[in-house]
Order: sequence, then structure tokens, then C-alpha cells
Amino acid sequence: MSASKRYPGIAKAALEISYDNGGINRDRTEGKMLRELDRFLEGVPYADLLPDIDRFLGKLNEEDLNTICAGEHTDQQAIVALGPPFTDTLLTDIFEQVG
Repeated sequence: MSASKRYPGIAKAALEISYDNGGINRDRTEGKMLRELDRFLEGVPYADLLPDIDRFLGKLNEEDLNTICAGEHTDQQAIVALGPPFTDTLLTDIFEQVG
């Protein structure tokens, strides 16, 4: 099973990040981005925390998910602070390496 299927909350956040930053476009489909996300998630050093991060992201309402993925930094941090360790790191790494 692909990582993006095992972690639907993380995949949804990654899609939000990618759409916000133009990472999904006519040259790069959602499917291609999700395959890149799968490869990325396989190598994170905090992989043992992915289930907790996924649950946290999956429980966010649409507004909070949008804020955490594409909002102003201070607003993002207020929500990230409620999540498990490495949530901010994961989202930043997705933005920089996958998004």
C-alpha cells in the first residue's frame, strides 16, 4: 500500500500545499505528486511519528487545514503547536522537497 494511502491526512495536506504553490499543474498531476510524496515519506527520519501526524492532520477542519498548509506563518504555528512533534518539520519538508 502506498504511503499516501496509509496516511490520507498527510496526503491531503501535501495536496493543499502543492496546489497553493503551483506544484500541481498541467505538467504535474496529482498522481505524480503523490508518487513523489510516497518516495519522500519512505525516507523521513521521524517515520515512527507519521501515524500520529496523519491522525492530527486528518482531524483538522478545512479552514484549519488550509491555514496550516497555506496560511500566514503565525497562524500556522498556532495550529501546529497543537499537533505531535515534527508536524511542522514534515509540512516544511513537503513544501521544500515535494510541493
